[in-house]
Amino acid sequence: MRTSLSSKGQSKVIGIVIVIIAIFIGAIAILYTFYITEPPTLTELEDPEGDAGFIGDPGIIDITSAKMEVNEEELKITINVRESVPEHLNDGEYAQWLAMVIILQEGEIRAYEVYMEMNSTTGQGELVGYFRELGEQEESCTVEYDGNSLTIFAPLEELQSAKEIQYYIEAAFEEWSGDELLTYGIDYAPDEGFQSFQPQMNDEV
Repeated sequence: MRTSLSSKGQSKVIGIVIVIIAIFIGAIAILYTFYITEPPTLTELEDPEGDAGFIGDPGIIDITSAKMEVNEEELKITINVRESVPEHLNDGEYAQWLAMVIILQEGEIRAYEVYMEMNSTTGQGELVGYFRELGEQEESCTVEYDGNSLTIFAPLEELQSAKEIQYYIEAAFEEWSGDELLTYGIDYAPDEGFQSFQPQMNDEV
């Protein structure tokens, strides 16, 4: 991994930061709708293929389905996409799959970002996973992937006392050549907004 960035590298990082900020702002806007709408009850969702808004064709972020599972203090999120996810991204590529998760407890609401990313603009482009409560520092967590399926395991203590869980999935992709942005894409699932369910603890996740 580089310890310093060229001007081109800085441009790429700035572009990625802009995308992340846009996703964060979108998540906050979606979070606001939680207070004025009642989401449907689903632990699984489906999303149409080809509905991602993009230049080019980054099929690895075109979400087709997702599933949430709860086991005591661990949240398992599986995201399926249209194309197989490679072991490494090519140079100049960045991809992120993010779940906005809201945990409703008795008299309290906690909001988390749980996400996987591959970043070849500043690293090796391998899949890594993180989670964080909004406004707090991120922490790493376990990820798995097989073909077009990605899974992340996030330890969240609040799951034990959760009355309801709401979630929303986003994915984004960038491909750079020097300072030129060749491909950009973003997908949301589901298009209707947050899904909601009352957690039932599984014996295994």
